[in-house]
Amino acid sequence: MGTTTADLPGRRLGPPGTYIRSADPPAGPAPALTSSVPAFIGFTDAEPRGPDRRDQPAVVLTRWDPPLFFRSVAPAAGSFLPMAVQGFFANGGERCVIITVPRHYGVKGLLTVLEPDGSLEDRSDIDLLCIPDAGMSESDRGGDHYQVQIAALRHCERMQNRFAILDTSPTSDARDLPLIEKAQGAIAQL
Repeated sequence: MGTTTADLPGRRLGPPGTYIRSADPPAGPAPALTSSVPAFIGFTDAEPRGPDRRDQPAVVLTRWDPPLFFRSVAPAAGSFLPMAVQGFFANGGERCVIITVPRHYGVKGLLTVLEPDGSLEDRSDIDLLCIPDAGMSESDRGGDHYQVQIAALRHCERMQNRFAILDTSPTSDARDLPLIEKAQGAIAQL
């Protein structure tokens, strides 16, 4: 067997080894990176603006402005929505879409937004789905949190242009372990 060599200007190198070759940087400035555009879905204390639960208006924000946020979104008491949106902008986010559901609609309201003819289907500007209030249901012992997660994953699968960030279960009770395992099995089958 012969030895292979590499010729570089002024050097003759042979194996084994690592070879480093310098290259000129590309001309011009580096392209600017854009952030994802998430849709945040959460509960509001405001009444619906239309007769149809599917017709929930979207609020588009380009910066964290608490007075504007609380005036236009009116998040439900105890909602995780304000912290999620504030965290998005604090970490460099540039634009987000917020869809609210009246709290008394509960999990069914969140599920309605995620249905095939729900509020999100016509939005081509989002690529990330966050539902920070999914675990706020008073009846979460019934697995409502997981129903919302499964609906979010099905929505993303159907749309093929976005993905979901899923929060962990809000419960920490050992009695919920069979329910958690059942939901994880359902999610794994998607």
